[in-house]
Amino acid sequence: MLSHGSLLGAWLHHGPIPWDEEGDIVLLPQDFDRVVQALGPPGGFPPAAASTANAPTLSVRRVTTLKGGSILLFQGPIIGGLRYDIHEHSDARGGWLATAVTFRLAADPPDSSVQLDAFLARTNGSHAWTDSAVLPLDVLLPSRRIRFFDWLLPSPQVPQRALELWYGPRFTARRKCALRPLPGSRPSKVSSSAADSQSAPGSSVAEVPGALIAASYPLIQS
Repeated sequence: MLSHGSLLGAWLHHGPIPWDEEGDIVLLPQDFDRVVQALGPPGGFPPAAASTANAPTLSVRRVTTLKGGSILLFQGPIIGGLRYDIHEHSDARGGWLATAVTFRLAADPPDSSVQLDAFLARTNGSHAWTDSAVLPLDVLLPSRRIRFFDWLLPSPQVPQRALELWYGPRFTARRKCALRPLPGSRPSKVSSSAADSQSAPGSSVAEVPGALIAASYPLIQS
């Protein structure tokens, strides 16, 4: 079902957020398992070797993050016009952070912009948790359909509540986006309290009012 930025776009714009560059969906465990069975490495993902602290299989490699965590990564083959990878993130203590399948255009470099992120939502009897929020199951299920362009796509049962849990109660007024300075102009100033720690060279990621977004993305009038 639609999630994260794609759900926000469907709720506010009936389509993608104008400055968003990727699609986001969330899959419950049984659906995510079906995707992994179809696209993942032999023996499943994550491989049994990872859970027994042995070396990962040859097709799955482990990457250590700057904060001491790890990423199990399987880079799948090119299928048609797409390349994909399956990745599971853990913190320094081995705690689960996120699992996702990421799709990119096959003609682009492996580290290029993402076209679609399919996130795993782990569940227990009452809640589901994703990379960035814990949601009561009755917020997600039964799914409903919400307009996205000319389609009616599956979404959480209570989209507004799901968005509040993912983005905070002011999700309609404040957005997280990349602030891209125009050629020959000074970058937009964002207070250090708002700036995200994952800023990239030449840009920053921040939670900002719509007016500041419009200054950075001049084609966005509203």
